[in-house]
Amino acid sequence: METLISKVASNGKRVEIEADEKRHFVILINGQKHGSADIINPLGKSQGEITHWIGPSTGAVGLTTAEATILRDYQRTPTQEPTLRDQRRDLIARIQGCYDEAQAAKNHEMDSGQAGGAGWRKAKEWEIKAETITGELKAFDVAHPEVLAGIEVERAESIKRHQWD
Repeated sequence: METLISKVASNGKRVEIEADEKRHFVILINGQKHGSADIINPLGKSQGEITHWIGPSTGAVGLTTAEATILRDYQRTPTQEPTLRDQRRDLIARIQGCYDEAQAAKNHEMDSGQAGGAGWRKAKEWEIKAETITGELKAFDVAHPEVLAGIEVERAESIKRHQWD
């Protein structure tokens, strides 16, 4: 198995996410198998730097945008080209990752009691990167209107399915 992510969770437990030979994710907590998963789920509302989760609903592991992107990228086989929708999703993940990094820089600055210093400048750099990538996303949407149209159709169908009659 290949270790893709290794970190210490906010509760102090060591978390590792490995991939097996079938490209399924295996979650280890303190070296013990905790579960397996194939789907990276977005949180409805981010909790600090945590924007996604993976694993069993009881005891799921939180992921940052960057970690979720690592796992999604791994799921694609090397011979599989990313679809246009994957490319759009990756642009959005990169934008969110920039904003997450900007917020983390600001939080670090505030926690250290040095507001207005290097952390704020670093945050501004991340925000500028996010604006640049947002421009790339807008250009992508203009070049590939069928992708956005497909998303809108799915969204409308989902709303219709979930409405009360």
